[in-house]
Amino acid sequence: HNLVALKYTRHSEEYERALADPSYFDARLSPRGIDQCKQLREQAIQDSLDYDLILVSPLARTLQTLSIAFPNPPPHVPIIAIDILRERYGLRPCDSRSDVEAVKQEFPHVNFSLVPPGPDPYICPR
Repeated sequence: HNLVALKYTRHSEEYERALADPSYFDARLSPRGIDQCKQLREQAIQDSLDYDLILVSPLARTLQTLSIAFPNPPPHVPIIAIDILRERYGLRPCDSRSDVEAVKQEFPHVNFSLVPPGPDPYICPR
């Protein structure tokens, strides 16, 4: 029998203003959110997490959470972005994702092949 264990981590805190302010398109983590990621990294080290696959939403805040909390995943562990992992689809500008090509530049360690190319098809107008 094969055992599959799932570990789910929600992204850390984004800017509170992001919910109402259209300038927070694809909202980034707040300074408090970055601190939360650092705490998560320490907890993951203590827990000695062993994993075979990392799945992540293509939103900037989730990619930041991954990159800060798990900065050095083993090279054999694939990191795959999947659009259906998003918590919401374009209800607010902060919930709309950036163009995949731009995001690939900032997060080259993530495989975006399962995310539709180009801009977010569920984009919320700014």
